[in-house]
Amino acid sequence: MSNELNVRRVVRLMAWLCLAAVAPALAAAEFVLKLPRTETFLVETNLQTRTSALTSGGELPEDLITARYARNTNRVVQFGAEVVVQLVPGTDLKALIAGRPLTLKEAIGSHWLLSAPNARTALSEAQSLATNVSVVEAHPARHLQAAKHWVIAPRPNDALYAKQWYLENRDTNGVSSGLDLNVRGAWALTRGQGVTVAVVDDGIESAHPDLTNRLATNLNHNFYTSGSSGEPASTRQYHGTTVSGIVAAEGNNKIGVSGIAPEARLASYVIFNSFNASASEAGLAKAFLSQNEVIPIQNHSWGNPDLDFFAPSVVESNAINQATQQGRGGRGVIMVRSGGNGRGTNSNSNMDGYANNPRVIAVGGVRSDGRPTIYSSPGANLLVAAPTAESNDDVTGLDLNFPTIATTDRIGTVGFNQSSDPAKFPEYAFDTTGFNGTSASAPMITGVVALMLAANPDLTVGDVQAILVLASRQYGRLDPFVMTNAAGLKVSNNTGFGTPDATFAVRMVRSWIPQPAAITNTYDLRGQWPVPDAGLHVTVSGPDVPLALTSIPATASHSLLPDVASPDFRLADAGLASSNAIPGLNGNIALIQRGVFFFRDKIGNAAASGAQAAIVYNNISATTRIQMALTDFVPIPAVAIDQTSGEALHSLLATNPLVKARIEQESVKLAFVVTNTLSLRHVQLYLEGAHDHYGDLRIVLVSPAGTRSIFTQANVFDLGTYENWTYSSTQHFFEPSAGVWTLYITDQSEQLTGTFTRAKLLLHGVPIADSDNDGLDDAWELAHFGTLQWGPSDDPDGDGLTNLYEWMLGTDPAVAEQPLSLDFSVLDAAHYRLSWNGVSGANYSLLQ
Repeated sequence: MSNELNVRRVVRLMAWLCLAAVAPALAAAEFVLKLPRTETFLVETNLQTRTSALTSGGELPEDLITARYARNTNRVVQFGAEVVVQLVPGTDLKALIAGRPLTLKEAIGSHWLLSAPNARTALSEAQSLATNVSVVEAHPARHLQAAKHWVIAPRPNDALYAKQWYLENRDTNGVSSGLDLNVRGAWALTRGQGVTVAVVDDGIESAHPDLTNRLATNLNHNFYTSGSSGEPASTRQYHGTTVSGIVAAEGNNKIGVSGIAPEARLASYVIFNSFNASASEAGLAKAFLSQNEVIPIQNHSWGNPDLDFFAPSVVESNAINQATQQGRGGRGVIMVRSGGNGRGTNSNSNMDGYANNPRVIAVGGVRSDGRPTIYSSPGANLLVAAPTAESNDDVTGLDLNFPTIATTDRIGTVGFNQSSDPAKFPEYAFDTTGFNGTSASAPMITGVVALMLAANPDLTVGDVQAILVLASRQYGRLDPFVMTNAAGLKVSNNTGFGTPDATFAVRMVRSWIPQPAAITNTYDLRGQWPVPDAGLHVTVSGPDVPLALTSIPATASHSLLPDVASPDFRLADAGLASSNAIPGLNGNIALIQRGVFFFRDKIGNAAASGAQAAIVYNNISATTRIQMALTDFVPIPAVAIDQTSGEALHSLLATNPLVKARIEQESVKLAFVVTNTLSLRHVQLYLEGAHDHYGDLRIVLVSPAGTRSIFTQANVFDLGTYENWTYSSTQHFFEPSAGVWTLYITDQSEQLTGTFTRAKLLLHGVPIADSDNDGLDDAWELAHFGTLQWGPSDDPDGDGLTNLYEWMLGTDPAVAEQPLSLDFSVLDAAHYRLSWNGVSGANYSLLQ
């Protein structure tokens, strides 16, 4: 039979939904089945079957038996009244089932589907068939819990729901328009009930019609005044109210917006007075520690106000660590924090000591097409990113056509929306009055975490972070910093592991296996390491190259930059780079003159023409170099050189086409030799020393697999002297620890210099036996494969889950445990959605 027949069968089967399983009784019968791998299942001896109330195609309802895998009792499966078998070629099926209470129903590819009177009989007969040497596979047809998770919740009736693209980003025809949080699938399972979120901010307006029923007023507190009111202190304060609506605005009440966790509760923790001065360090520490056994999540949409290091005091740091490690009975309070809005001034989220704490979830911002916003601070500490609004880039205004964030606002003419017209929803911020900044991104992740904890309140801080990593998606086409780490996960210095899929996250938490607590291995280097001044150069080679041009000082852009010397490429003159089809650039380095066009457009044109890198020379001021603005997302490395050197190269190329060039840096290079084997979670670097201008420095840590954590990049702004600092990185999540870790410290500007005296590497992770250094536990690999040849990004069973996911979720990497299943759901009043658990590279056919 064809695969199309199988699809028809699955469509009919999707009418039966799986019921959640209860914990099995202590007394359980064992059934040994072939899937085709031999597996033992546990079934309660007081066997009870459940009958679905739904039927399809006129067929009788099926009964289901709940069973658990013996090797992992957290994993549940339900068996129906049909048996799936595959036979050794040449085996006579009719003879095999003669005398058995089984009848042939249909062929499905190389398998046969047999009918039994009931699920109990199907289970017994499948076990009996599994003992026959002519039988390759024999088991009752499985109804997995995963099949239920494709169902989506009804579309909310909130009046402004269509403006909430971050929940569901679709056009008027129901077609996906890009990035969103995919919440409706999660809402079919949970809406945040039973979870309380503390919004640590400037207060929540309790009278707001979308918030009043969500506030747990007995939990509010003002940590500036030590009072019990959670209201804003002045009419100028509306930040906390807008943040709160994103998390938990009441949904389905026809009046405004829906929160991501619309049945979660809110507590208002006020930390600002009426003039926006923050509470003292003691007051902030009390906020971090307040009601840690009652409130599992805190949202912090505030942070570093400028370019300098922004460190919490010792009392605050201790409070954060105590809350995240000891709160919730030792599971830890989940603290979600905005990563910062300082990209425009070259600020880095790693410079914010609150967001830089590895126990905290730091969040970047992405616009509706998935590219990081023009203001979202980069940082190796970012775990994930979430939607927010783009803003004017202050130069071209080209980024204004992206939607803003719709959420609750202060009542009346106070707040973002100051309209007095009831038809313009003055109590809500949206469209031109909408919310933006990473202040909006953080509560989105907070809302997703609330959904996760509602589905599984036993998750630890480490569990939540790991699930967010695994559930996140990258839109790397628009972010040149996206790389694949050694665990096979896409990660970026701009967005962490990307934007989480709320439905996938909630699906995972329902059967999540608690992870062991991470341990820390420390490697400490001490010495005297002067940093070479002005270490970034363009090195030019070839016949008849003048000595003065062999090494040209360069200034870094905000783009990619090689930390080791790039290969020598032929240098090709691109003029003003005014076209995206410049002849002679393919495979070469482009020499570009400044002027007429924006740097990002010039470099983008060179990249589109095949250039490997770009060298832009100034058109004024002879020896002056500039740092090129708006180059954060150009797809190739690019540096700037002075006018005199650039024009000399231009003249040289006119007569010498064999000139080659490369970009290289003279750096302090330190190596940490690591022999311990951990499955990594977080990595920290403590760096001690002195430098007269911190803004000259580029500090990069490279893992043994080549994954780069960029802790800081050169900055033209006056950042003052260097302070001893501990940087944090999430980029190496699930990577193996063993090997040589390399630290590069580069001074990229002239005159001011410095010397470093200590570098300490702290690797946080779960100990594993990992002799092949692939990040997977050897015992797990040998148990499933009998060999160590497979890696974390491999998918031997072709079910769409890599070995890393199978290991974390406790599923079998050698057996496709998610059979093809379809869901037919109502998308909105005019559209339906048909979805299935597809695998990349597979072809699917739907027949009427």
